Amino acid sequence: MGSTSAWIALVAVAVCMALIGARAKRRALYAIAKTVASLGFVAAALSSGATSSAWGSIALAALALAAVGDVLLAFPDSRMLRAGLAVFAAAHLVFAAAFAAHGVGPWPQTTFAATVAAVAVAGAWLWLNPHLSAEWRRAVALYLTVLLLMLSTGIASAIHAASPLLAVGIVLVAGSDATVARQRFVRESFTNKLWGLPVYYLGMVLIALSL
Repeated sequence: MGSTSAWIALVAVAVCMALIGARAKRRALYAIAKTVASLGFVAAALSSGATSSAWGSIALAALALAAVGDVLLAFPDSRMLRAGLAVFAAAHLVFAAAFAAHGVGPWPQTTFAATVAAVAVAGAWLWLNPHLSAEWRRAVALYLTVLLLMLSTGIASAIHAASPLLAVGIVLVAGSDATVARQRFVRESFTNKLWGLPVYYLGMVLIALSL
């Protein structure tokens, strides 16, 4: 547990440095700090024993993919955004596979989880749609569909395993996507990163600890 705590502390420090870099518009500092923070939650998952179970190993692969996506999204170029969305979509699919392997429980809780996820994703689409150009509308719709799958299986799996860490982590990670979307499609603001980065990394650390 001691080494896990050290990795979590590294994530916290790196997130603070990333926020400083974003505020000062020092892109290199921002990118490096995000990379360190993302490697930190992968290391925390390893330290927590992610590889001791089949589903944990699959989820670890999803965390690693998310870390790659974090690096890509550290750059403002639209090609990097597309690549980042593609990698995160892949990460969400792998997360969904991990949650399915972990177990999602009987139909009442899977139906509940799917309904909650569908309402959240539908709300996100209604909010974003007016701000999307034609070229982005299909890509975002596809991403939200994948996110719906991850949220549905993740919430159901967390309920089935009685794991509040996993449940909160999944919700935080999914919710942090709203700040990325707002930054890229609605309104650029440091505020998006000020609360989006801590929420995202806290969510990833909680998922890592749940493994």
